[in-house]
Amino acid sequence: WAEHINDTEKDVGSELTLRCVAVGKPLPWIRWLKDGYSYGKGELKFSSLTFEDSGMYQCIAENEWGTIYASAELRVVSCAPTFIYNPVKKVLLGAENGRVVIECKPRAAPKPKFIWKRGSELLTNSS
Repeated sequence: WAEHINDTEKDVGSELTLRCVAVGKPLPWIRWLKDGYSYGKGELKFSSLTFEDSGMYQCIAENEWGTIYASAELRVVSCAPTFIYNPVKKVLLGAENGRVVIECKPRAAPKPKFIWKRGSELLTNSS
């Protein structure tokens, strides 16, 4: 194998390309199995992963001289929003009538939607 697949864990809704590259003469052709069933040829592209995409993938390279295999498990996961990895600063200093940028980068899958409030007041980008 010049490039093969490895076990992967990805967030639901994310993108993924599974690629296998084999060398040989003549150049091998690539096909895929998912959980033992024929799944596709070439490289596999997922534009928005779902839980149903989870499974055991097998890449098969074949030419007239033989066949090689590579296997990997894809686990599609979800998680509730958390700020453990990127906490929001509790205090920000800003000049009166100045501009303040509050970064909010929670880890979540699927990607969360954001709303900002000050007390019970809903804020917009210009607030």
